[in-house]
Amino acid sequence: MSNHQNNNALGLGLGMLLLFGLLVSIGAATTDIYFPALPSLQAFFEVDAPAVQTTLSVFLVGLACGQILFGPLSDRYGRRQLLLGGLVLFIVGSLLAAVSPQLWVLLCARFIQAMGAAAAVVITRAMVTDCFTGQQAARIHGLLMQIMAAATIVAPVIGGWIVGAYNWQTIFFLLALFGFCCLVAAWMKTKETLPVEARAAGGLNNLLHSWGQLARNRRFLLLVLSSGFTMAAMYAVMMGSAFVYVDQFDWSASNYGLLYGGTTVCFITAAWANDLALRRYSPWRLIAWALPFQLLICAVMAVAAVVDVLTPAILAVALCILMANVAFVHGNLVAAVLEEARAVPGLGAGLLGVAQYGMSAFTPLAAQLAGGTALFSMTLSTLAFAVLALLPFAFARRSLGDAVGGVGGHSPEVQ
Repeated sequence: MSNHQNNNALGLGLGMLLLFGLLVSIGAATTDIYFPALPSLQAFFEVDAPAVQTTLSVFLVGLACGQILFGPLSDRYGRRQLLLGGLVLFIVGSLLAAVSPQLWVLLCARFIQAMGAAAAVVITRAMVTDCFTGQQAARIHGLLMQIMAAATIVAPVIGGWIVGAYNWQTIFFLLALFGFCCLVAAWMKTKETLPVEARAAGGLNNLLHSWGQLARNRRFLLLVLSSGFTMAAMYAVMMGSAFVYVDQFDWSASNYGLLYGGTTVCFITAAWANDLALRRYSPWRLIAWALPFQLLICAVMAVAAVVDVLTPAILAVALCILMANVAFVHGNLVAAVLEEARAVPGLGAGLLGVAQYGMSAFTPLAAQLAGGTALFSMTLSTLAFAVLALLPFAFARRSLGDAVGGVGGHSPEVQ
């Protein structure tokens, strides 16, 4: 099927772009809206803080497992029906979480909810890849990231208001309603983007063959690693900065919330600039500029923390610059990864999701290994992830030789 036909199948106007942005955001928003409820959950279930935090860990595991399951299934059976089924699963998990009488029930509900959210994330990415290539795909992934960033600003505010005015159960009822609205919109507006003749044939043997193809694609593996470590660096900053400002700098939670919102605004603004830059430069060229700059910012923060000159104001500026720079990395890396997996975009998107959320799960461990103050552990762990993000991309870019990096170029197809 031609790209023109695929574009018609997706019909990505403003309304569809917003819907796809919400679907990609469903995992992050479900996590962020839930943060203000953690103390209430601890009191309700009469458990300690680590026990409550396992509900977040279980959700991340579910996101990873769901993407590696639904991605390949959508390559075999099509996108639309599995997308709708995933949203139903998300609704069921949200409702079960809202009525959970014990912590183990909530853990099961969160896993079900995460599996449904994972289907929405991975299939939405695959649908974009079905229909667009090169800079166009990178621009769309970048725009989806802007919507996701906006959702992460709004979600904690809504969650805090709900917990204050009602209770933690109301958050999950609201998520169920959100899932239902997405389900209705997806049922009415989306069309199948993967025709029957383009679907992966066969059963387990064909799936294993597809796995083998991607496993032998060195560029794909290196780009997945780079994307995963970039996401881990971002999580290390997001999780660590809260402890730095509230505990070490003695800021109020509301003031830190304003700073968090400011960094997200910087991300959204930079994502818009990235969209403009993609009209002239290839995604690979932008990543090649942004990843070394990311490493430079992280190195400066780490050195400043070691010599004890990193004030709250200086750190705030550095965090805003760092988050803005991520906007030139994340969406472009997603597009480059899925371009390498164009033959099986569902499987490729699933593996990408596993890498991103799996590596992000190691951010607390990395901070513990770094030791020291909250500021020192955050900056050092972020620096380590920045190094690990740059190295695989450098090797991937070298494998392309002169074919990549020119103005107006694009990532090559899977070879």
